[in-house]
Amino acid sequence: MARADRSRVLVASALLLVAWNLRAAIVALSPLLPEIRRSLDLSSPLAGLLTTLPLLCFGVFAFLAPAAGRRLGAERMLVAVLGAITGGVALRLLPGDLALYAGTTLAGAGIAVGNVTLPAAVRRDFPDRIALMTGLAATGVVGGAAVAAGASVPLQDALGIGWRPSLALWAIPAAVALAVLVPAARSAPPRPPRKPVRGGKARPGRLWLDPVAIVVTGFMGLQSLDFYATVAWLPTIFQAKGLSAGQAGWLVSYATLVSIPTTFGGPLAARRVGRAAVVVLAVLACAVALGGLALDPAPLALAWMTLLGLGQGAAFSLALSFIAERAADAESTAQLSMLAQGGGYLLASIGPVGLGLVHDLSGGWRLPPLVLLALLAPELAAGLAACRPRQTGSAWRARLAGVQGAAP
Repeated sequence: MARADRSRVLVASALLLVAWNLRAAIVALSPLLPEIRRSLDLSSPLAGLLTTLPLLCFGVFAFLAPAAGRRLGAERMLVAVLGAITGGVALRLLPGDLALYAGTTLAGAGIAVGNVTLPAAVRRDFPDRIALMTGLAATGVVGGAAVAAGASVPLQDALGIGWRPSLALWAIPAAVALAVLVPAARSAPPRPPRKPVRGGKARPGRLWLDPVAIVVTGFMGLQSLDFYATVAWLPTIFQAKGLSAGQAGWLVSYATLVSIPTTFGGPLAARRVGRAAVVVLAVLACAVALGGLALDPAPLALAWMTLLGLGQGAAFSLALSFIAERAADAESTAQLSMLAQGGGYLLASIGPVGLGLVHDLSGGWRLPPLVLLALLAPELAAGLAACRPRQTGSAWRARLAGVQGAAP
């Protein structure tokens, strides 16, 4: 294998290891949440806040990532990302509520920057393999989440440890990824010089009003809200119906594992059968699952979680592919990623706390899934709008061309 090919394989492997760590530290909280609530005497909204904090970080810190990435480069940024995740997860070992919330915030900040940096790195380093690498990266994200959701309680039981050490175990895969990424960062291709913004490019400030960016952000945010709200509360819902903590955690893990084929295959299938068809099927699968969970989650739990995983996996990978495909180049991808993930995750942060509040107000778990079911309507609308073959800045360029054409 030529040296350039070896370097390319190393960079690809490092990016996939980064992707593996972009959800695990957060999703590991969910199956342990009932025990954490009892241990710390947390109300439903406060427990939801623990899973919402990372989403707030995803939103706030996403807006800082592109500027920092232009200074450091994508690979060095990802080294910093893994350092923050490792440190944040380890911090949760310390006693006290503050360490738990602070460690979760630090890990969430690192993941936020990784969320934005990873699509730009894929676009820059693999411009000829965007769909394949996006599918692999998204698969790595959900794979890490699946293992974390399913293994947190069994590891706690097998090792005879408390929930704090069980959470801290997820610093290990982040440290391993960091060890692989450091040499990959050294072998990565040099950053291209930054090009000046010309009339044919979308200006970053205009993205706030760009119709393509708005629908991509809306789809990213709504599918993320659906995912994080269900991940946060489904273990609690299943335990309320009589399942054990281990069974509830593995059901969430199962849904994430089931999502891997559609996560990987979503962008590839969209190129064959059309993006709109995949969006409709993804939303339909989630709708049937949420309806079933609202009616009676336990008897057909496996069926509902199968449909939910398939739908959420396809929606997530499509959201990432929209970011990579609806921008003109790597720099524009970073800007769109900043807006779509920053604004999208701020929207998604409403989900866990909101569902906890709906539960407390309604006194049961039947209404929360129905609220998520209703939110699938705007998710479908945003997804179908994002399927149109346009790029950010297209409306602005059309108006600019019209003005120039009308000039004497």
